[in-house]
This record gives sequence, C-alpha cells and structure tokens, in this order.
Amino acid sequence: YGNAKFHVVGRLDMDTSGIIVIGKHSHSAAVLTKNGGEKEYIAIVEGKLEEPSGTIDLPIDDSDPAVHKSFIAETGQPSVTEYETIATNDVLTAVRVRPKTGRTHQIRVHMKHKGCPLFNDERYGGDQILKGIPSSSYKQFIKKCFEICPRQALHAKTLGFEHPRTHERMFFNSELPEDFASLLKKWEEIV
Repeated sequence: YGNAKFHVVGRLDMDTSGIIVIGKHSHSAAVLTKNGGEKEYIAIVEGKLEEPSGTIDLPIDDSDPAVHKSFIAETGQPSVTEYETIATNDVLTAVRVRPKTGRTHQIRVHMKHKGCPLFNDERYGGDQILKGIPSSSYKQFIKKCFEICPRQALHAKTLGFEHPRTHERMFFNSELPEDFASLLKKWEEIV
C-alpha cells in the first residue's frame, strides 16, 4: 500500500513462525483487537506431558519488559492456555495449543511450568541436551536437530476472527515452515 500505515493486531514472539493479522486501518485494527480472535499453535515440547490434554490456568507476571522476563506469579495477570497432545515419544511431544489470553511468552512459560519447555527455547530451558539415552550418538542426533530448527519450535498455525466490517467469521491457516517440518521428520527416525 505504498506509504500507508498498517496496524499489527497480534504479535508473535521473536523466532516464532506463523500467521498474524494486520489491520488496514486504525478502526479495523481497534475492532479486531477488541473482539480478539481464535488462535491455535503447534509446539514441540521436551518430554511427555503428564496429562495428554488440559487447561493451564496460571497467572503470568510480564510486568518488566525492560528485561523481558515472564514467569508464573500469584500477582501476575490471568493467563489461560488449552493444550492437546498430537503425537509423543519418550523424548518429545507435539502439542496443539490454544491460548485464551495473550501474555508475553504465555505458551512458552506455561509449557515450562508443566516441565516440558519448547524444543530449543533458550530462554526457558529447552536448548539443553534432551532427556534420553546419554550416548555420544544420541547427543550428536540432538545437536543435528538443534541445527535443523535453530529456534523455539512454536508455530502459529490457525487464526480466526470476525471481519470488522462484514462480521463474517474468517479462519486462516499457515503451513508448517521447513525447519519445523524437518525437525518432525528427523524425530520420526527414532520413534
């Protein structure tokens, strides 16, 4: 649109791939922000979740953007995340995640709290050598996986919202990026 301004309605953490919505005008952006939207992410987390599906309802304190830290705290803002296991093995779990609120690093913080940080999430501990067979070949395998997907394994897959003018419910999907899909394929080798 040339020099026209655009208005980002949602945001993604740095190194998170996927879909976002942008308002063409400030009015449409305001309506989209007010009405919220339905979001679904795909994440690969370390380990196996105790419950294959559930709701995490734990407040997050993200009040210090200067140091950009987020953590579970009773004094934090209400934060709700629904999750459902898609596939799992002894080392990694693919999860469908639906955040119901929008706190900084919400999915990453909630998964860390469940003891299953996102794969290669350096801020929340998912960049350590993963649990499993402590052999040198296993460590090489993990190192190769970090090279394949050099970021936290989080992808904004689906976005749904009400169109600000027509009020039609709209849904959009984003394909898994190459690094994410390659990581899943690599893990199929040891399943």
